[in-house]
Amino acid sequence: MFYFMLSYECLSDVKKCCCAYCQARATKQQHEISRLESEVSRLEDVRIQQETSIQHLHDTVGKTSEEHGRKQDQAAHTVHALTSELRTTKQALEDVTKRERQVNSRLQFLYD
Repeated sequence: MFYFMLSYECLSDVKKCCCAYCQARATKQQHEISRLESEVSRLEDVRIQQETSIQHLHDTVGKTSEEHGRKQDQAAHTVHALTSELRTTKQALEDVTKRERQVNSRLQFLYD
C-alpha cells in the first residue's frame, strides 16, 4: 500500500484537489457509487418482481379459499338433500311394509 503525503489543500477540500491520490480515490469512490446505484436498481427490480409474485399468490390463495368454501357449501347442501331423500324413502318403505302386512293379514283372514 502506498502512503501519500496529503497537502493542506487535500485535507481541506478533497473535491478541489488535483493530486493523483485524491483523483484516484475520487475515481474509486465514483466507481463504487456507480456499482452501488446499479445494485440498488437491481434490488428494486427484484423487489417489484417479488411484490408481483406475492400479490399473485395472495390472489390465488383467495380464489382457492372461495372455491373451497363453495365446494364445502355445495357438499353440505348435497348431504342435506340426500339425508332428506333417504328419510322420505325410508318412510315410504315403512308405509309399504305396513300395507303389505295389512294385506297379508286380510288375505290370511279370508283364506282361513
